Amino acid sequence: LEFPPLLWKKLVGTEVSWEDIRPIDSKLYWSRRSAGLGPSSASATPSSRASPSASSYRRSSTGGLGSTTDSSSAGLRLGVSAASPESNAPSQTWAKLSEEQVLAQWDPQIAAIRRGLSAVVPEGFLVALNWRDLEGIICGDWKIEVTELQKYVSFSPSGQTAAEKIFWEVVERFSYEFRSMLCRFATGRTRLPLKINVQWSNSVTRLPEAATCSMAMTLPRYESVDIMERMLRIAVTQCMDIDADARDRADISLHMAQELEA
Repeated sequence: LEFPPLLWKKLVGTEVSWEDIRPIDSKLYWSRRSAGLGPSSASATPSSRASPSASSYRRSSTGGLGSTTDSSSAGLRLGVSAASPESNAPSQTWAKLSEEQVLAQWDPQIAAIRRGLSAVVPEGFLVALNWRDLEGIICGDWKIEVTELQKYVSFSPSGQTAAEKIFWEVVERFSYEFRSMLCRFATGRTRLPLKINVQWSNSVTRLPEAATCSMAMTLPRYESVDIMERMLRIAVTQCMDIDADARDRADISLHMAQELEA
């Protein structure tokens, strides 16, 4: 599961801010920033701030939590004229009111999720948690350590000591992001727990292949750490989603793979 911080913060009762909109609706976030209404604009002089018009915020915002809202209506419901905000209140006041409405638009759905959680987890336990702790308990940790990943990876056939050693040296070189991408390539999931069955192949001129339904990855026995790292990096970056099964990347030769990297 992947949900934005705003959900987890509201579930544990942590204060949210406009920065929490950025991973949900980056266009709305940056449109406000460009109008001088972002959180970093506090030091700007009044003359350098643009007064928002109704059209500046009259847009439907479809967020990652599955709700749609017209942010231009926020000021209207709270007694501030969106058509001419400066005639009723300073532009910053109008923006603040609309910001509060946008941040609250998913409250009914989040409240329902919280009621469901409270049916199995004491509410006092929820509010005692840090939002990152709750995310980790439910979704797992995106920071995948090699020692943890080793618990979930098996090899077929087993006992290929040299190949296994090369594989783990490559994983050691990977950043947290690339380890997560490797897991997604093989399983469709980006966080532990999961399972990956590495099936060895002798086709060293081919890229690695993955069957996400069975959480299996076919990995050629490349002769060096550098070659395996290069081929895995190409595979996980060129095959970013699990719905592109018909796009055959496995037939790219080693020479072509080197050209792709360049």
